[in-house]
Amino acid sequence: MRPRLPCISFAFFLALSTLTLSAQAMGARPVAPSLDGTQWQLRELGGQPVAAKPTPTLSFEAGRVGGFDGCNLIMGGYVAGRDGTLGIQPMASTMRACEPATMRFAADYSAALGAVARYRVEAGSLRLEDKDGALLAVFKAQPVSLAGSKWRLASLNNGRMAVTSVLADTEIHIVFGDDGRVSGHAGCNRFSGPYTADASTRRFRAGPLMTTRMACPQPEGRMAQETQFLAALARGETYRRSGDSLEIRSGDGALQASFTLAEQ
Repeated sequence: MRPRLPCISFAFFLALSTLTLSAQAMGARPVAPSLDGTQWQLRELGGQPVAAKPTPTLSFEAGRVGGFDGCNLIMGGYVAGRDGTLGIQPMASTMRACEPATMRFAADYSAALGAVARYRVEAGSLRLEDKDGALLAVFKAQPVSLAGSKWRLASLNNGRMAVTSVLADTEIHIVFGDDGRVSGHAGCNRFSGPYTADASTRRFRAGPLMTTRMACPQPEGRMAQETQFLAALARGETYRRSGDSLEIRSGDGALQASFTLAEQ
């Protein structure tokens, strides 16, 4: 009788090869890029282009998701899998009231985020899909560099543990140059000086700043506001650009100044 061991060995090695190839195929499955630390601007919602200003945004960091829905700031938690699965928990928001059309848009945006089941990142875009694979929203990567941008002050830390709005009939703006120089108008006087803003670490520093020496007594509090603004800039150590909004914070995380994007 001929020995049957070779046949058994062949079958064994055939099975082993099949398992190895299967494992390799599974290992080669694409891994979805991490969302942690990314920021996005909404470009399409429900198949329709988005032209809302300020631009709605979405950002992901350390298990938290946040952004702007066209009216209010939104925030919540998220869980993303390496296979591209994504779940966004019910979002909380600030309570500002806006025009009815804006509020409807914000509600649609919130509903879309709540229905997200998967995500894809391709060619600088983020695509969010529901459980059936239907496209819910499309975002583009948000610029985080400050170079070449101009911002109008919305609120500032007055140095007395309070954040206040800009005085009526005054305007403060700041321009970040491509050459590492910052300039602007502090409400009465112009200022300029060096700055650094690292897009990868979000570290920020402005100064020392030089100013003109004009006096502007009206409206009341204008000069005090200017002093507070320049001091707030000097305390800034980090920044966060989110769509058309910019925040500068001190090392302990306290908000020093917030801005809205302005046309050059």
